[in-house]
Amino acid sequence: MIFDLVINYSRAANRFIEMNPQQLSFRKMEELLEKAVKKLNGIEINVDVCEMKDFRYKYYRLRKGKIRILLTYEKGVIHVVNVEEIGFRGDIYK
Repeated sequence: MIFDLVINYSRAANRFIEMNPQQLSFRKMEELLEKAVKKLNGIEINVDVCEMKDFRYKYYRLRKGKIRILLTYEKGVIHVVNVEEIGFRGDIYK
């Protein structure tokens, strides 16, 4: 199953990737998001993504080592992922 995927980065997420290229690149981020979309659509794949509970909007959390990625996801003919925030484990939930 192949998805048409549109990825939108917030300014803060874009800045995090640019400032931490050794931790996470745009190519690695795209691969992670493709895996997350597959998992959210019921395909069993090894990626840690889950729905966040106590938020006003429907956010998902994607975990890669010490990095946490907060995103929104819209399912349709074209799947849209909005990367809202990227940060290290201790900083992202503040």
